[in-house]
Amino acid sequence: MEKKDLSILFERIKLYAANIGIKVVASENNEYYYNPDESLISIPLDDLTNLHKLSICFHESGHASDAILKRNIKNYDFEELIAECTAFYLLLQLGEANFVSKLKNISYLSVYMKSLVEKDKKYSVTTILNKVLQFVNPAMTLVLERGGFINVR
Repeated sequence: MEKKDLSILFERIKLYAANIGIKVVASENNEYYYNPDESLISIPLDDLTNLHKLSICFHESGHASDAILKRNIKNYDFEELIAECTAFYLLLQLGEANFVSKLKNISYLSVYMKSLVEKDKKYSVTTILNKVLQFVNPAMTLVLERGGFINVR
């Protein structure tokens, strides 16, 4: 796969985070996470040509959008679905459809989807997905607007 310089996109993630009051810190042990208590996203900043890492950064940005959007979701599985779908749609929005087809998003999503269906039998996959997507568009729009991603690619 051709390596691209994605540093502008990583810089936009930092801009987005700063614009919503979240710090981005370099991970010391190659971990990605969003910590709402400390208002920070931790990401490794060693390889700015890696689309997979960019996807994970978008995932964490999806979590961080809750700082502004106040989803008030207490269900970890549901929040993971929102974050992962946000990352998925952001990559599509930025023209990375070929890369998205190679990601393991679907298997990741299916783990959390299955968990939700098993925990609460009254919800179908369709019901859960419809509810998740209600939160994805505002999260994606927030990342795109506050990160200045419009017209970046």
